[in-house]
Amino acid sequence: ASEGAIDGDLGRIADAATQFPALIRLATPIARIDVAVFLPPGAASPFSRQRLPGMRIGTTRGQLVVQKLVRDLHVSESSSLLQTLQMLQAGRVDAAIEVYVDAMQLIRTERALAGLKAAPQCLVSEPLYCYLHRRHRALAAALDDALAAMQREGLIARLNDEMLRAAEVPTLPC
Repeated sequence: ASEGAIDGDLGRIADAATQFPALIRLATPIARIDVAVFLPPGAASPFSRQRLPGMRIGTTRGQLVVQKLVRDLHVSESSSLLQTLQMLQAGRVDAAIEVYVDAMQLIRTERALAGLKAAPQCLVSEPLYCYLHRRHRALAAALDDALAAMQREGLIARLNDEMLRAAEVPTLPC
């Protein structure tokens, strides 16, 4: 989207505006993204985020919301969420920091990941926004007005709730 190959991007955090200057962020958030720590079977409970600096952390390359959190940690990146969770299951990392819904769906469906679990509270929860390529600047106000109306009517919240139910992912306190 930032190069103009597509018209926009659906669902990026606010910080994406600084990384992709060709994109215009609409003001109304359309969802939230929760990031959680994932632990191997038998990990000490309760988990404390103060332990993260001393741990080997796995993450999936290219997730801006996660990259911000792990800058000062000992990180091993992989090219896919499955690889990251497999590294955790195999003991090559002590914890994984990932987008909660995505990781929970994969853990639920991949038998080889059985026993992996999320820490009981998310690390961060950030709003997600729609972005348009700057060549569509004239559409931004009308689109944002429509999103704001959807938000006031509760439609955005209902759609997000439906998505979580369909994904069969329990909510995570933040």
